[in-house]
Amino acid sequence: MDVYSDGYISAEDGVIYVRELNTIVNGQSFFLFGEADLLESDNVSAKWKLTAPILQWDDFVLKDVVFPFRYYQNNIWMDDSEVSHRGGEIKAHVIYDSAEGVLTGFAKVNNVDQPLGDDDSVLVNGTLGILIRKGVNTAFVYIAADTFGAKWRDMTFSNLSMDGDFDGEKINITHISASADQGDIALTGAVGLDGSLNLNGRMAEFTIDQFLKEVDENGKGLCSVAFLVEGNRKGAGICRSTAVP
Repeated sequence: MDVYSDGYISAEDGVIYVRELNTIVNGQSFFLFGEADLLESDNVSAKWKLTAPILQWDDFVLKDVVFPFRYYQNNIWMDDSEVSHRGGEIKAHVIYDSAEGVLTGFAKVNNVDQPLGDDDSVLVNGTLGILIRKGVNTAFVYIAADTFGAKWRDMTFSNLSMDGDFDGEKINITHISASADQGDIALTGAVGLDGSLNLNGRMAEFTIDQFLKEVDENGKGLCSVAFLVEGNRKGAGICRSTAVP
């Protein structure tokens, strides 16, 4: 890991002050501002802000990054964090209890146009409630949203809920469910950090039009169907589908 820093750091009466510390880690550049009170080892406190014009991992790009955070008595607060992403913005407020290993908070998503393959995307809006609990070798993830809207082509999904765990390489999805304009959808499976997808799904009383287009067929009406999705975030396909009662 290549790390380079340039800026102003000072210390006085047990307090460390940082002003415009430009840090570059593996080519990613960001600025740090803040202070940390280390005078009492059992009562350490800190207040920082990280900003960056752009941060990028592979094809995942965040712009206009602002991450303010505070630390006191084993708790880390990230108040009013915000980023620009895919033509929209994401604002978040989270609290992490390091003693208990629990992160709680919410994220508000506004007009983020997330690609699905090379020529498709889903437009996401809404507020997501988040709970992440640290386990022995994994982290358990819970997400819920009743003020949520994801628009894909002519369909809008709402009332999102998800639970699963993260093992360091992939998110193992125990359950994802959402309601559509007509019908409901549920998914289980895994999403890898490398972008790989392996999902089993079921749609109940669903408008069939868009689903048939994905398998190069035409038709209208309602159906219930089980399906398998494989591929990666740059291009996934429905590999098998089965109509069910």
